[in-house]
Amino acid sequence: MKRILLFAVSLLFAVSNQQFANAATVSAWTLDPVDNFRNASWSFGQKFTVGSQNIAVTSLGAFDANGDGFVSNGGIPVGIFRESDGALLASTTVTSGDTLDGHFRFADISELMLMANTEYRVVAVNLDDLYNIATSNWTVDPAITLGDYGYCNTSTLTRCDGFTGSDYIWMANFKFGERDVQVSEPASLALLGFGLLGLGLIRRKRD
Repeated sequence: MKRILLFAVSLLFAVSNQQFANAATVSAWTLDPVDNFRNASWSFGQKFTVGSQNIAVTSLGAFDANGDGFVSNGGIPVGIFRESDGALLASTTVTSGDTLDGHFRFADISELMLMANTEYRVVAVNLDDLYNIATSNWTVDPAITLGDYGYCNTSTLTRCDGFTGSDYIWMANFKFGERDVQVSEPASLALLGFGLLGLGLIRRKRD
């Protein structure tokens, strides 16, 4: 009986996890770059708020102006900070060998859960690479809401507000999927079936 129930629960989790694995991830934003700049090294941070559903970040991205890789030695540092306490939740270095999607390259990270109705900041340091100031030529996925930006002159990945403003996308990006996955009806029926089978076996054993 215990083995049957354990198998049923394992099947349920497997189906649920498979559903999420098959769900497509999307970029937080896309842009059509017009004005690119290189005048120093800056830690650019873009604030955003997650909507009504949790999201799972699967990769972090950095702006590749010409789609031909980065000139900065070692790549571009990128991280996600929680705004309420400034905690760095995840970080990586995006390199020229990482996947190019649109005008950003993305490096995979361990799945990072971002909670609904919570504000975060994704930050990237341009180092020796071009960055972009997008005033109107961008789109944001409806699962998140864009907030203000904050940045400062540094070569270190840091959450800073030397300069602030609103609704600009600078250097960083990320990919995510919605994490509130509903278990499919076949999986629920399978679990119910195994439960009934287990009850039947118990009854037979008692008889």
